[in-house]
Amino acid sequence: MSQVDLQALLNNVQNTEREARRDLSHASEEIAELQAKHSREIDDLERQIGRKDREKRNLEDELKERQEDLSREKETIRELKVRWGQIREVQADWAAEIIGGTVYTALDTQRSARRITGAAIFPASGS
Repeated sequence: MSQVDLQALLNNVQNTEREARRDLSHASEEIAELQAKHSREIDDLERQIGRKDREKRNLEDELKERQEDLSREKETIRELKVRWGQIREVQADWAAEIIGGTVYTALDTQRSARRITGAAIFPASGS
């Protein structure tokens, strides 16, 4: 092998090494870019998870409030039904006293209710 051949071989090896180092440098840069992108994506996902967790907690709180409201409204309705029943009993007692012991029939009560409220208390039964 001549001096020229050895020099060409050395140049070829050095060129190959430079290309390999350049490729390695580019690969390292790409890896760094991908790691940064991946890190940003993870941060975004963590923020989204945090936001969704807050939304979920808010919805759960709202649902709990609505359930409590509904329970209070149901209790109010139960109390009103009891009170309405008591009022009807008192009205029946008064009516019996007013007409000298004669108790209204359901039809008389229906007519009275229509006169007083303009609405029916009992469903109409063919009249």
